[in-house]
Amino acid sequence: MDFGILLALQEFRNGAGAFLADFLSKMTFLGELNTAIVIMAISY
Repeated sequence: MDFGILLALQEFRNGAGAFLADFLSKMTFLGELNTAIVIMAISY
C-alpha cells in the first residue's frame, strides 16, 4: 500500500476528532472473538 494513502488516512483520523476514535474502538470491540460468540449465541 502506498504510504501517501496511509498518511492521508491518518490525517483524516486525526481531523475527525474523538467521535471517530470512539466509533472505531466500538467497532473493534464488536470484532473480538468473545463478542462475536455472544452475538451468535443470542441470534441463534
